[in-house]
Amino acid sequence: KEQYPEVVASDNTYFHIGMVNEVGQAWARLWGIDTSMESNRLLDGWWSSSKVYIPPFNNCAEDRRGADPIALHSFQASIQQHLPLVYSAPKPMQPTILMVRRMRTSTSRARVVTNWPALEKAVRKTFSTWKVEIFSDTPPLPTVSEVCKLFARASIVIGVHGAGFSNLICSRRRTILIELQQYPHSWDYQLLSMKLGLIYLGVGTAIPHLDPGSAPIPLVEKALGMALELAQAKGSDEEEAAAEEREIVQGLSLRVARVLVVVSSLALVASLLVVFGLSRRSRVASRPFGPAGAMAKSGQVIGLSEDSKYKYSAVDREES
Repeated sequence: KEQYPEVVASDNTYFHIGMVNEVGQAWARLWGIDTSMESNRLLDGWWSSSKVYIPPFNNCAEDRRGADPIALHSFQASIQQHLPLVYSAPKPMQPTILMVRRMRTSTSRARVVTNWPALEKAVRKTFSTWKVEIFSDTPPLPTVSEVCKLFARASIVIGVHGAGFSNLICSRRRTILIELQQYPHSWDYQLLSMKLGLIYLGVGTAIPHLDPGSAPIPLVEKALGMALELAQAKGSDEEEAAAEEREIVQGLSLRVARVLVVVSSLALVASLLVVFGLSRRSRVASRPFGPAGAMAKSGQVIGLSEDSKYKYSAVDREES
């Protein structure tokens, strides 16, 4: 849109995004593309064209670098521009935690949480005074604007690793994400959280990518407790909130990972201290925090793990 505004605006330009249904149309409109089912400008399948523009894109997780931060921020700004009533309205008085649930289908059981009732019970127990909402992939799905509203009003989002977390693009800064990490851990939403200024809590699990598995409830309960205290510490003043978070985390009996992330148009440089030790592959020196812990703020990563089987390493400096 910056380099070729006339191309984007032209009715003779079509956009190959692989999804031409109403969901694709709605997302495209949030990007600023004037399209609808009646006057469609989206394509899927194979096409021939006299001229093709290929914008920056990336493979899945982009080798632990994730999506381009400039593209993310531009997309987020476009969403907020096209949904002004969602982001101009204050959050409701009763805070909300959003649970993202993957359901078993006829063709896939990937990362279905087999002990979901126990997980939901733990959430409702810890957040007894909060509103608990559930976003599921069971049809009928909410509209794109309704999904954005769900994520925009949530102070905390929890769920197992999966595409539902791509809707975090609609979340407000400093929203807390609790990811039940698949095994082995995939970095997609850890990186997305850092770039969007969210607070990331990663819970190690044994859930494989293509099969169902159970959530480690005792570990989840620890993460929920930490998320609740961090959420209560958040205020309108960033410096005051950070000071409150420091005092809270000092009293937590969890060892955590600390990340300082600097994102520019050229590089993402991560310096990550990982809880319960680092894997042999990591070249980042570990630093024990003991019972004190470390402050969690925008772009912060906190890792929780049951035992050495679920250790995960920092992004190597060279790969960053």
